[in-house]
Amino acid sequence: MKILITPLVTGTQNDQNEELAENIALMLKKQGHESAVCSPLSEDYPSPVLRAPFSLFNDSGNSYEDWQYSCGAIRRPFLQNDVNAVLDALEGFEAELIIMIDRLSALIAGAEAGVPVWSIVPPPALKESVNTKNILKNINSLLQEFSQEQIFAANDLLERSEQRIIFGAPRLAPCSEDAIRVGVCGQLPPINPPSTRLVIAFSRLSPRLNPAKVIREAFQGAPYDVFAWYEGAQELVEDNLHILAEPDYRLVSGAAAVIHDSTTFMTNLCAACGVPSLAVTDNSCERNFNAVMLRKTKTGLYIYEEEFSMITLYETFRKLMADDRYKENAREVRIETCSLGDIRELLKYL
Repeated sequence: MKILITPLVTGTQNDQNEELAENIALMLKKQGHESAVCSPLSEDYPSPVLRAPFSLFNDSGNSYEDWQYSCGAIRRPFLQNDVNAVLDALEGFEAELIIMIDRLSALIAGAEAGVPVWSIVPPPALKESVNTKNILKNINSLLQEFSQEQIFAANDLLERSEQRIIFGAPRLAPCSEDAIRVGVCGQLPPINPPSTRLVIAFSRLSPRLNPAKVIREAFQGAPYDVFAWYEGAQELVEDNLHILAEPDYRLVSGAAAVIHDSTTFMTNLCAACGVPSLAVTDNSCERNFNAVMLRKTKTGLYIYEEEFSMITLYETFRKLMADDRYKENAREVRIETCSLGDIRELLKYL
C-alpha cells in the first residue's frame, strides 16, 4: 500500500511530529508498504515552511484551534499553499492513504483528491470548542472554495477522517471520543537498568528562552550525568554535561528523570519508559494539557516558560527526585501504556 505521511512541523530542528512521521515511515517500510513524508524537512515531498509562531496565546489557555491559528497553520496564504503542497504530493506519489499528524490542510487535500485520511491527534483536539468562528474563518473560506462543508470546530473536520488515532494510556491521554488508542508513539522501548542520569529534551521551547545558560547554571557540577539537546545545540562535553546536537531517545529508558517541553511525543516516550518528568510548558493546548496530566497522575511536575530560570528549574527537579511517588506512579503508567502496544498496532487497520 502507498501511504503519504503529513506531519505539521512547527520547528526547523528535531520537531516531534517529524520524529513521529519518521517512526511510522520506518515501521511501514519494514512491513512491505511504500511510504513517503510530505513536510518542510522531508526529502520526499517538501512543503511550505511555517515561520515563527505568532505567539497569540493568553494566560487562560487555548483550544486546539487557537494553537493551529497561532502557529500559522490555518492562516492564509500558508494554508492555501500547504493544501496545494499535499495535493501535489498525493498526485506525485499516487498515495492510497494519508496519515495526518496535526495537519488540517491534509484533510482538505485528502477530501479533494478522494484519498482517505487517518488523523493522529492529541486528546484536546477532540474537545468541544467555543468562540472559534473568527479563528476558523480562513479554513472555512478555503473549504468553500473546494466545495467542502463548513466547520464550527477542528473536530468537525477530524470527524471526516476514516480513523482517528490517540497515543497514550487513558490515564495520561483521556478521550471520550471514538478513536483508535495505541500505547506507544514508537516501538516498545527496552527497559534499561535504572541510572542516575538526567535527560533534557527541548524541541518547542520559546526562542526567547536560553536553555544553554539555564541548564549549565542549574546542573553543571552535579554528581550525575546530564544529557541535553535543544534547537541550535552544538556537540559539547563539559564536566558532567553532555550537550548533544541530535536527540538520542535511547537515553530515556533507565534515566532518573526527563526534563522536556511537554510535547505529546516526549510525554509518551517517558510514559513508555516509566520515567518521571519535569515539563516546561506554555499555555498552548497540547503542551499545557500534557503538563497538567503529569501533575494529575503524579508522574511529574511542570513549570511555565515564564518561570524558566536556574532556580525554578533546579528546585522543581529537586522536588521531583525527593518524592518516590513520582517514580512509582511512572512505573504503573508504563505498564498501562505498553499493554496497549506500539505503532505496529496500526497495521491491524490497514
